[in-house]
Parts: sequence; structure tokens; C-alpha cells
Amino acid sequence: MLAGLRIEGYALIDALEMEWQPGLTALTGETGSGKSIVLGALGLVLGGRADTSVIRTGADKCVVEATFRSDERAWLEAHELDVHDELCIRREISAKGRSRAFVNDTPVSVADLRSLGARLVDLHGQENTLALAEKAHRIALVDALGVPQAVLRDYQDAFRGWREKLAERNTLLSGSGQAANDPDYLQYQVAEIEGLELHLHDAHVREAEWNTLQHAGQIRAELLEAHAALLSDERESDALTLIGQAVKSLTRASANHPAAEALVERLENLRMEAVELEHEIANEADRIQEDPEREHLLGQWLDELQRLLSKHRLNSPEELQALSATMTQQLEALQQREARLSEIDKEVEAALQHVLRTGATLRGARERIASDLAASILVHLSGLKMGQAELEIRWSPAEEPDAWGLDEVEWYFRSHPTSSFQPLTQVASGGEKSRLMLAIKAVQSEHSLARTIILDEIDTGVSGHVAECMAQLMEAMADHQQVIAVTHLPQVAGRADHHLRVSKIAGTDHVATQVAQLTRDERIQELASMLSGAQVTEAATEHAKALMKPA
Repeated sequence: MLAGLRIEGYALIDALEMEWQPGLTALTGETGSGKSIVLGALGLVLGGRADTSVIRTGADKCVVEATFRSDERAWLEAHELDVHDELCIRREISAKGRSRAFVNDTPVSVADLRSLGARLVDLHGQENTLALAEKAHRIALVDALGVPQAVLRDYQDAFRGWREKLAERNTLLSGSGQAANDPDYLQYQVAEIEGLELHLHDAHVREAEWNTLQHAGQIRAELLEAHAALLSDERESDALTLIGQAVKSLTRASANHPAAEALVERLENLRMEAVELEHEIANEADRIQEDPEREHLLGQWLDELQRLLSKHRLNSPEELQALSATMTQQLEALQQREARLSEIDKEVEAALQHVLRTGATLRGARERIASDLAASILVHLSGLKMGQAELEIRWSPAEEPDAWGLDEVEWYFRSHPTSSFQPLTQVASGGEKSRLMLAIKAVQSEHSLARTIILDEIDTGVSGHVAECMAQLMEAMADHQQVIAVTHLPQVAGRADHHLRVSKIAGTDHVATQVAQLTRDERIQELASMLSGAQVTEAATEHAKALMKPA
């Protein structure tokens, strides 16, 4: 249960600390006094949406801290958080928009804070009545009252599996009309590139060979000319003959000039290198032959290479090989896709049948729970002076399964047998809506994990004896759950175990919201004011005393 609430720098609140007790607590105050501010702060610390507009003017940040006496050890341990005697959760919003959340002084995500908050407090506001217009909320009310979690999980797992199969099928089908995903197109592109056999032929080597063949006659003539310069029929003028003569001359000189011996050795090495070069040039000249057929073949190959490079806007044979590999992978994937498409329809149908089977089981569980739920709500409505009311929870097949099940659900209500059934959200009378929602919350409270429930003006539109009946129901709910009721009804405030009054204090330069714990005498005065207005009469005071719960 909620034990304490500390608020700093929030809206009209400078600093405020509130203690909360078990049982039924009434929160009263004039319209505009700030009751919604207190609830807004509590909603924030339970994981509500953060907005810098809630920060009090002039403050650097707002801080809301709530303390609970609650055994949430399992949740805390599952989230690797410290366990203490009291559970403390805190929310901070800076003026720069930064939001931070803490559980027992350990930072947590807002999502985790929201998850924990839902286990601690059931915060019912006027928007919850509007939420009944949503299918998800109507079904969630039924599920929360006893639909086995295993049945829910089985359906949700089946639905998720079916949607995954559908998504896979749609993905496979989505690209079938694109050229880049056409197996024939890709096969043709790959065949063109593979025709070059780039894995067998080095394009650079082939280009060099083609260039050589184009100039084979000229190259051979120049090689032969170089060979003749080294060794020719005219022995007197070729390089080898001249070097040989030089060697002989230096050898003779070395007999009388030792320094010439080194020159002889060097020149002899030069002569031997020239002899080797002569042989190599001769061999190269013999190798170079004109081959028009080979030249034509290589030219065609190089032209095709250049065409494909230009076609695919690539710069090198290596990039073309990489493209071919990529296209081959795509082609294999497409071939696998075609094979997968032949299987996926069967899997989609099988998954759908699983959804229908688990959905039928879920529907059966929900119909039983819904019948019990409607009966329980009608019992409470009878105690709220609506004994002739009727409530039906009707199920009808949805167009297709969704995350909630196989069915559409609508709550139909009529307050009297002579009136016609109409959807719950179209109940015209405000008093009827208030009693209906309180009856629903009373049933929920018997099954809720949250040990605290906050009812924000759920008693709007009622008075007199009906108001007394609503107060008695809230009092009964408080036997097993802490109930905090924001109310304008003196009957509810009088039956409360505790009474807090919210007021707005206007100073010369600012306005602030304050909350006071009322004594018994102060409660009587507050009730009398609620009964008669600003001018409290003696009759109102006596009436207030009569409304007060016995001490």
C-alpha cells in the first residue's frame, strides 16, 4: 500500500509531504484546489509521461517520490534490484527535459517503472471510462479476472507465429515483380560475365599479349637488330667482337700495369653478360611470331570485357567478378525463394489453424469469465440501487484474428427492462456511468495485484441514498485494498477512515497547493461545507455529524 508521497517543484506545489494510511481515504477540496495536481504527481512517479510543463515556475526540476509497504520481492529480484523493508520509487524531471527514474535508489527505465507502478497502484481516472471504447481495454478487463495465463500465452504465441509466417510470405512475394529479382534476368547477367572465364584468364596478361601481337613484326625486327648489334656476320663491328678485343688489349697492359687486372676482370664479366643477352634476345626474337587468329580472338575477348564493364558501370575485371559472385548469390537465394514459396502457403495455413484452435480455447475461457464478471457487476449494481439493470458481454467473430483473439467484444447495458440495450460507452446518465464503473472497479479490486486503488471522482453525478450506497461499497473495497477516493460527496468523505483536504493558498507573488490531514472536528466542518457551501449552517453541521463514520 501507499505509505508516503513527497512532491517538490511540481505544478503549484513547492514542497509537500503526505502520509497515507490503510483503509478508505477521502481526498476533498474545492474545484481548482489542486486535487488533480496531486494525482498527476502520483501518476508521474508510477511511470506516466514526462513533460517539462509540470515543473513549477522558477524550479530547476521536479521530484516525486512515493513509498510503499509492499512485498514485490519477486519483481525486484527479477530486475536485479535491492530489496528493502519499504519500496521507494522516485521520478525526476529536469527543466532541460531529462527524465530519470529510480527504484530503491537504483536507476531504472521508465518502462520498468511503469511495469512496477501497475503492480502497486490501480489509478482510475475519468479517462478509464472512455477507455472502455477500446476493444483491448474491454478484453483486458475480462482477462484480468481469471483467464488462465497459460491459455493467453498459447494464443499469443500461436498468433505471433502465424504473423511471422505471413510476414515471411509477403516478403517473398514483394520482390517477385522486380527485374533484379527475376531468376531469368540474373541467370543471363551471370552467364554473360562467366563467359569471359575471368577465373581462368588474367585480363591484364591478355591485354599485354594482344598488344604484343598487334606489334609483333616491329618488335621482332627491333629484337633482331639488337641481336645483330651484339653479334653479326660482320665480326669486326659487333659489340661482342669489340669487347673481346678490349679484353685482349687490357690483358697485355696488365703485364706491366697491375691496376689493369681489375679492369680486365670487369670487362670479362661484361662480355659474358653480353653473350647471355645475345642468346636471350635471339630466343625472344624466335618467340615473337605474328598470329592474326590469336590476335583477333584476344581482341574480341577484350572488347567483350570492356562492354560488360561499361554496362555495369565498373572499373576493373575484379569488380566484375565480384558482381558475378553477388548475382550468383542472389540467384541462389531466388531459387531458394521459389522453393520456399511452394512451402510457405502450407505453413501459413497450418499456423492459422493453430491460431484458430488456441483462439477457440481462449474464447471458451473468456465466455465463462465474462458471464461470471457480468453477474458480479450486477450484484454490486443492485447494491447501488440499480437492481433491474442488465449487463451482457457479447462476443462476435472478428474479420480475422488479431493480437487479442478471434472475436470482437462489446459490453451492452440497460438500466431497466423497458429500455433497450446499448453499448456501455453510450450510457447517457452520468450517475449510471459512475455506478457502473464503481461496480466494475469493485469486482476488479478482488482480483487485482495492486494493493492500492485510486478512484478519481468516480462518484460524479450521484447524490442522496445512492451516494451512501457508493460510500458503503468503497468502504467494503477498503477491507482488502487501500482505497483513495477523490470525491465531492460528503457521504463518501464521511465514511472514510481518513480525510485529506487539498487547498490552494494564494500569496502576494505566488499560488501554492497544500494538503492537510483533518481531525475529526475539522472533518465535520469540511463535510458541513460540502453540504451547505460557504455559509455553514447548524443543520449542515448536524447532518455532517450524522454522516461521519463512528469513531
